[in-house]
Amino acid sequence: MNWLIHDYREDDLAAVVHLIDMTAGLGQESVFSLAECISALTSRQPAVVAVHRGAPIGAALAHVTGERAWVMRIAIASAWRGRGLASALLRELERRLVDARVRRIAYVLPEEELLGEGLVNAGYTRRPAVAYSAGSLNWSGCWSSSTRSRRSLLYAVSAPGPAVTASPTSCSS
Repeated sequence: MNWLIHDYREDDLAAVVHLIDMTAGLGQESVFSLAECISALTSRQPAVVAVHRGAPIGAALAHVTGERAWVMRIAIASAWRGRGLASALLRELERRLVDARVRRIAYVLPEEELLGEGLVNAGYTRRPAVAYSAGSLNWSGCWSSSTRSRRSLLYAVSAPGPAVTASPTSCSS
């Protein structure tokens, strides 16, 4: 272990965004967009950063809603993958989430994501066959026809809550 993990600070923003952006091409994808990650960081959602000799080499961030937290991203610089850094970041993030009174933690990953095995090793339970569909609302609040769909896996520390679906009813195509 040649790193130090600290709470995210405002001056970490550029380096963390760079890490997230660079690692997306390495297969470290997320169902959360870069913009959503930046929003979580700037709104002081729980996040931790790993540094080596003053340079950020990894980050983990979450979004808390009530008693549930969603791990949004764990980004590890390519030279540091496979050294236990992702597990260390997740443990530190979980500590902060527990301090924030979070009772359930979930992480949605693309089906092919390599972090899944590490999550199982960390005590998360894999909930297979979660379908993730995303769309966007147009200016009038109606769903646009350009939607993305991908098969994802949900990893949760405790059983997930009831499924909630919503769709606008006043829109016409």
